[in-house]
Amino acid sequence: MSMRHIDYLVSQIKKLDKGTIRMIRILGGEPLLSSILVSAIRAFEILIETGFIQEINIVTNGTIKIPAECAEYIVYAPQSLGKMVSEKNRPLTPLEVLIVKNSKHRNITVSPKDLNLQGKICDRVQICGINYSVYGFCFCAPCFPSLMVSMKNHQYFFHSLPSDLESLTPDGFENNVCSICNFAIKDYNSFVNQKPELQSSNFIGKTWQRIILDNRSNYTEPDTDWINSVII
Repeated sequence: MSMRHIDYLVSQIKKLDKGTIRMIRILGGEPLLSSILVSAIRAFEILIETGFIQEINIVTNGTIKIPAECAEYIVYAPQSLGKMVSEKNRPLTPLEVLIVKNSKHRNITVSPKDLNLQGKICDRVQICGINYSVYGFCFCAPCFPSLMVSMKNHQYFFHSLPSDLESLTPDGFENNVCSICNFAIKDYNSFVNQKPELQSSNFIGKTWQRIILDNRSNYTEPDTDWINSVII
């Protein structure tokens, strides 16, 4: 992102009633690598001072020195990394990060379509909210990969902050996005208990495999130039 994207987000939030958005969470990749992070934090702090938001949350893996301007907003993820950083009082080595990563990534990635699940089953948006990126506004973590991976889903990126969550899921969203979502297993624990063979970290939904293979020869990134035509 550039500061133009940040300034546009701030302008959109200021159009809402105060208190509509409680928190701005800054994720990555690793957000501490961003050259505009401190400037973005200053812009978001004005939103706190004027009552439009209450919190800023920066999620880091703990491997990079934290700028003083960002220190009070830091949240470590995964938590084991944060604990290690606190105990060692220094950035972690690549090997230490790898050890934690290998421990953290014990999961499955599966599409509801591969499980013959019907209908809109994702209930995670209540804890995730709306994502904003250079591509626009959309549902957060669970839906973002589904929007990205299939070109036909790029149409669901909004270039202004929607007034309600329902507007983010127009007709066709369920069949296009939800059908290939790799997080939308409503009851993950009971599902794995019924099928213990899926506990292997190598299990990946066939729908994702097919789409990713197709993308190798035929994929176009979503438009990122739209911000240049926006009047802030």
